Parts: sequence; structure tokens; C-alpha cells
Amino acid sequence: FAEPAVDDRDLSYVGRTLSQRYQLNVLLGKSAYFLVYEARDLQNNCEVVVKIIRPEVKPDSAMMVALDREVKRVQRLKHQSIVTVDALVEENGLYYLIMPKVAGQSLRVLLLEQHRHGMSFKQVTQLLSQVAVILSHAHSRHVIHSDLRPSNIFVGLNGDVFISDFGLSRTLYQYEYEQKRIGLHNNDPRLQALYYTSCQVLDGVEPVPSDDVYSLSCVAYEMLFGQHPYGKVNAIESRRLNIDVQKDKLFGKEQWRAMMKGLAFERGERFSDAKLLLKGIGPKSMLVANLVK
Repeated sequence: FAEPAVDDRDLSYVGRTLSQRYQLNVLLGKSAYFLVYEARDLQNNCEVVVKIIRPEVKPDSAMMVALDREVKRVQRLKHQSIVTVDALVEENGLYYLIMPKVAGQSLRVLLLEQHRHGMSFKQVTQLLSQVAVILSHAHSRHVIHSDLRPSNIFVGLNGDVFISDFGLSRTLYQYEYEQKRIGLHNNDPRLQALYYTSCQVLDGVEPVPSDDVYSLSCVAYEMLFGQHPYGKVNAIESRRLNIDVQKDKLFGKEQWRAMMKGLAFERGERFSDAKLLLKGIGPKSMLVANLVK
């Protein structure tokens, strides 16, 4: 899985109260850009998620202006299955985001705890058909996620799917890329944590819907077979090394062709719509009811 290892420094925030309001209780995980905590909002007496921008990113006011712009753009989507940011806060040089806590589990936790060797086709298509509908809604309004992964897909208590973190990692990465802090010119280890991200986004190119199709294809493969199609290697390095994706006997010829089209490194060879990927890899009878919503 793509999550970097947790160390003692990450745990040092547990127990702290930010802005005299958000009490950090549990470290949920970390990504290339964020330390993610479950917290208690002492003012509203409810559970929230706090995402601290990792100090090594060295966030500054210009980066936060770009992030705030993306946060507001996603808020305008107003979709019940898209988890948005409630607040972007700076406190004594520490930058963090406040988000509502979804009642349920992340797909990453479900894969780790219940489906280490993969899910059934029925389970995968039932969940990802919902993801495809959510992505299509965002894409129709020119919003691209750019870093879809199991840790930002959530399954609610009744089976409904939610997606968080639209555009967040991409905005921070793009800013760092333009400032030459990160990218192909250096060996920043955080690049390896971005291995659900397309070559084009890693190259600093403006994202398009097919970049989310690449990410969704990586997630779909992992859900089915219990491992990332390219291992713990980002897309650019996978392309350079010409890594082969292991075919499973579960797939028929047409399904495999659809999966490989979703996993294509080049945009021109990839599906442009997430629904087309799901129609290609799964039995249509399982997909039609959700995809026509």
C-alpha cells in the first residue's frame, strides 16, 4: 500500500489541542503531504478529521493561497458523496485542514483488515460503480481528483461510498514542482508515495479526467488482487522500467484489455471516462443500475 511508514515524530501530535478547539486523539495515517488524525471538536462536541501538512513540506503563505483556492472550488461541487474541507487553519507555522469524519471505514482499512487477497468482482463493481458516478459529477464541473487511492475512498455503514481529498495533494505537488522543490529532478522519497498518480500529473501537467481513470484502475486492480499493479513504484518509474502487470486468470480477454487501457501510461491510450473502465472490467449486469444514476 502507498502509505509511508509512521514514526515517533508523527505520533508526537497525539494529545495536542489545536486552536484551543481540536483535540488530536488518534493518528489515522500519513501520505506524501499529510498527517491524518481523528480529533474531537471541543466547540461542537463532535468527531472530525484533522490533516496536518507535513512540516518537511515547508508550507508557506503562497502554497496556502493555492490550496485555499482548490478547497473552495471543490466546496462548490455540493455533492453528498464528496467530503469537503470545512476549514484551512494556520497556527504558529503549523498548517492543517479540518474535515468531517465519515461514519464507516476507508477502503485502505477494509483491504488491510478484511480483504488482503482481494475482493469479489461483485464487491468491487458495487463499490467502484459508485466511485465512477462521483468522479463523473466532479469531471463534468472541471474538478479532477488527481490522487485517488484506497485511503481517500470511504465506505459508509450502509455501503454508500464517499471520496475525500479532491485536488489537495495535486495542488501541493504542483506548487512544489513549479518551485523546483520536488519532481523528476530530485529523489524526494515522497514521490514514491504518489504511486496512484498518473505520469502526466507527476510531470506537472494540468490534470484531466483520464488521470483519475489511471488512479481508479490502480485501485480496481488492488481491490481485485490484493496488490498494486506496479508494486510500490510510481507511474514514471514504472514506465521507465517497463514493469509488466501480472494478469490473473480471473480476467477474460476483453476484461483484461479494458484494465490495461485504464492502466496505460499515456493519456491517448487511456479511457477518458471512469464509467467506461467499469463497463469494460466488470459484468454489465452488476454495473448498469449504478452507472445510469
